[in-house]
Amino acid sequence: MNALTLSRRSALVLAAATGVSCAAGGAFASTAGVFTMPDFTRELCERYYRAWQHKDLDRILGCLHPDVTFKSPNAKTQGRDAYAAGAKRFFSLVERLEVRSTFTAADAAMAAVDFYCIQPIGICPTAERMALKDGLIIEDELFFDARPFEALARTKVARQGSK
Repeated sequence: MNALTLSRRSALVLAAATGVSCAAGGAFASTAGVFTMPDFTRELCERYYRAWQHKDLDRILGCLHPDVTFKSPNAKTQGRDAYAAGAKRFFSLVERLEVRSTFTAADAAMAAVDFYCIQPIGICPTAERMALKDGLIIEDELFFDARPFEALARTKVARQGSK
């Protein structure tokens, strides 16, 4: 290959990488304290996950739109009150969480989160997709393997049956 072919290929690779970075919000930087939308989305995600790490229901709910829709492999809710009820139940299962990566755009975010749960669940690697409306989370969808949660439910049923 000649140098012209290599530089065209390099230019295409650089353009593609820039496009991916822009789509993920990486090409937008804050300047002089002025935040762009991806920065706002990133800060919302940070507040949301900090609240989850402290099991602070009021602060979690403060990140949610009143009409939030929640979906996971084992639950679906509509509205902030229903979300709160589910979160309270989940608090008893989760010991801590670790956010591995967050990707933000102006009106959405995607995160890789490890939930460290009680046994027999253990570590639950989770992908979380969030859509925003009016600066709040309007859609929250989790993707994870539900089998460990089913094992916990079977264990609870077996304990109740032996009483």
